[in-house]
Amino acid sequence: MCEFLQAILGGVTINVPTLSKRTATLRVPDTINPTTVRRIAGEGLPYSKDPSRRGDIIVLFDIQFPDLPKATREKIAAHLPGT
Repeated sequence: MCEFLQAILGGVTINVPTLSKRTATLRVPDTINPTTVRRIAGEGLPYSKDPSRRGDIIVLFDIQFPDLPKATREKIAAHLPGT
């Protein structure tokens, strides 16, 4: 449930494995939804004509929101502003 709330409310940091066996940290300060796309500059494949440079990693989020019972949705809604 914690990941679900982070996706809704925003402000999550994730670790993304890179092709060079390192981990890139991606900070997503805003809300993540099923169409969210983020780019990590310089961590992708090397350019074929200039191997000293690398392209970007594109991170596509595939969020699957849980099917919450009505009572749970009401409890969450009670704590949100404007409800």
